[in-house]
Amino acid sequence: MKKIKTGKNELIPILPSPFLEKFIKTHGGKVIAVYAMAIKIPHMFSFHTKKKHEFIVDLYIIEGSKKLGN
Repeated sequence: MKKIKTGKNELIPILPSPFLEKFIKTHGGKVIAVYAMAIKIPHMFSFHTKKKHEFIVDLYIIEGSKKLGN
């Protein structure tokens, strides 16, 4: 987390989850790239105890098949 938090708006390339990669392939897609990045969300609800919360998410770039619909 420290490495990701040091850069502002930095995308760090990572390997895809084997499960997600297989799932995407099974459904006609292809994982083009995966990046880890830090996201901050503000205090939004009364039960939140912090002003903001920072956590890491994985951003998947996926190429789908050209076929849409049925």
